[in-house]
Amino acid sequence: MLFLNPALALGLLGISIPILLHIFNRKSAKVFDWGAMRFLLQSMASRTRRIELEDALLMAARCLVFATLALALARPFSPPGSLVPWVVVLPLLLVGIAAFGVAFAVWQNGKLRAWLLFASLLVFALVGAAIFFEQQWNLRRLGGGGEQDVVLIIDASTSMTADAGGGRSLFERAVGEAREIVNGSGRATAYSLVLAGPSPVVLNRSPLTDRDELETLLSGARASDGAMALTEALREASVLLSGGERGGKRIPMPAPWTSWVSSIVRS
Repeated sequence: MLFLNPALALGLLGISIPILLHIFNRKSAKVFDWGAMRFLLQSMASRTRRIELEDALLMAARCLVFATLALALARPFSPPGSLVPWVVVLPLLLVGIAAFGVAFAVWQNGKLRAWLLFASLLVFALVGAAIFFEQQWNLRRLGGGGEQDVVLIIDASTSMTADAGGGRSLFERAVGEAREIVNGSGRATAYSLVLAGPSPVVLNRSPLTDRDELETLLSGARASDGAMALTEALREASVLLSGGERGGKRIPMPAPWTSWVSSIVRS
């Protein structure tokens, strides 16, 4: 399992909010000697167990709310050929978060608290190791390519609606060749898509490595009415590249004498 927005995964630290609130609001009980108290001990013990269970469930729910919100923003995904499926890693991570929060809700029970903390830390270590080795394994599949951000500029002007033969328009041909570039590259290559019509249309601001999402964007791309404003499209692509986190930068763009999408390397 990897993340499209790894920095936003730091939002998982938000689970400390309900934990800190619980610690600060916890009040220590004051003991008063009272002769008749012995008759209430049994009912108090039963009520205490019920309150502890309610506190544990409430703490788990609060931690999971913050965790699921942070994960939704970080956008976890499982790349094709993943060694560790997300259906294992993601639920395991949520279980570890819930156990970590519950450990503070049952702080009075030292043995249970220790087991919950140990189990949650073990889960976090396993999830972290799985994510790290998954990323390293995907990088090794590149064959020495390295990480790079690529902006695909596709001519979406009116002229691209002309027939290219074989029952396809020139625009469909360009989209097909863009699809070949995406599917033929390594997993560390992230793509942004720009349709160059009268004004550039950016299909995704954040570079994507998920091929399924890129396929969805390419399948929904349509040509527009008007001439291609190439200068504006290149300017928009430069802005997208400047915001990318990877070292390599590249802008494939139309080149009608060979292919509607060809590589122009940008330093």
